[in-house]
Amino acid sequence: MSPSVVTTSRFPSGVPGLDAVLQGGIPRGSLILVEGPPGSGKTTIALQFLLQAVRDGQSCLLASNADTPDQLKSIVASHGWTLEGVHVTELAEGAESEEGQPFGYTLFPEAEVEVGETLQHLFAEVERLKPSLLVLDTISSLRVLAPTPAFHRCQLKRMRDFMAARSITTIMLDEAATTEKDLRSQTLADGIIELEQIDSSYGADRRRLRVRKLRGCKYLSGAHDFSIITGGLVVYPRLVAQSHVSAPCAEPIRSGLVGLDALTGGGLPHDSSSLVIRPAGIGKSTIATLYAMAAAATRIRGRL
Repeated sequence: MSPSVVTTSRFPSGVPGLDAVLQGGIPRGSLILVEGPPGSGKTTIALQFLLQAVRDGQSCLLASNADTPDQLKSIVASHGWTLEGVHVTELAEGAESEEGQPFGYTLFPEAEVEVGETLQHLFAEVERLKPSLLVLDTISSLRVLAPTPAFHRCQLKRMRDFMAARSITTIMLDEAATTEKDLRSQTLADGIIELEQIDSSYGADRRRLRVRKLRGCKYLSGAHDFSIITGGLVVYPRLVAQSHVSAPCAEPIRSGLVGLDALTGGGLPHDSSSLVIRPAGIGKSTIATLYAMAAAATRIRGRL
């Protein structure tokens, strides 16, 4: 008996064209890393995931330290959306005193206290809201606070394990540039979606999306163009010839000469134009007459 195929439940993206690239969406309960420079569309694509979750009647949470509430409202309004149904919380980048001044830590390292408090606040919100989808925008601040790479990886793993234990689909946004890619977050993630903006010396810049990784799932590899319009991202999956059914072809037009038909691959295709050339007396008219006689014999007049 052949082994049974396990079908992974998918979380739809709400991004036109992206589910075709992901072949159904991202796996539920997975950790997905969305990378790209500032302005590449990370927050917009994350909002589309959240709004799709709301449309599906699921609870979702956006934890942000990249944009203020007013900035988020401006982004949402520019696309004609509303954040109704999306829970939003802030990821504090550091503790402050009652006077609004940062605390000075003397007993414990500052990073351990601040990152610990940030994660505890996040975990408390997750326990309270029990979302199906969590978006972290962005993890760059956690990297800045981390005193060592090992500490940063430990905190990311702690978040991943916490969300995985509760079957929460998590999307982390990271604005690391190409030369600063964080291999720690990449190895922990179940999937990586990369957004890039290619500068053009003439005309509009080009935007491309690439799925670098999607653990245990099939996806359409390669670069896919996308645009940001009013209403969000629109992805244009690259065309794959193998996925398209060939158009049916009519019987070729034969000359009646076995050798000549073999040279032309079985005959001349319908609705085509063929030029027979060489010097006078070489047999051009004879070949044309053969095709005309064969066409008349098979009643395919008017096709040459």
